[in-house]
Amino acid sequence: MPVAFDTLKAAKQLLDAAGFSEKQAGVLVSTFAKGLGENLATKANSKAEFRAVSSEMQAGFEAVRAEMQASDERTQAGFEAIRSEMREREQRLKVSMGRMVASATVIVLASVGIVTAIILTLG
Repeated sequence: MPVAFDTLKAAKQLLDAAGFSEKQAGVLVSTFAKGLGENLATKANSKAEFRAVSSEMQAGFEAVRAEMQASDERTQAGFEAIRSEMREREQRLKVSMGRMVASATVIVLASVGIVTAIILTLG
């Protein structure tokens, strides 16, 4: 918000009320006006500083987003490795179960053959 400063009014007050000379009033008012101008420039600089801080924060947010994305990708890769390992173990389990069923079938058939041979021999 701009600050209004009436230099002529300030100079007249210094001349009339405070007894300043025209030169003294002029120097004081111009110095004061210059100080206000620098203060206003500082406010403008504050906007630039705000933009710089905002840019830094935005860059920080982007870095955090990138790290989160990388972390998510690592997590997904870890899950995929686990899924792959589970598929391999499932396949090995199926093969083992198949072997057990085949072995049991052979044992049953052999037992039937032995029992049949005994019955035929005794019979």
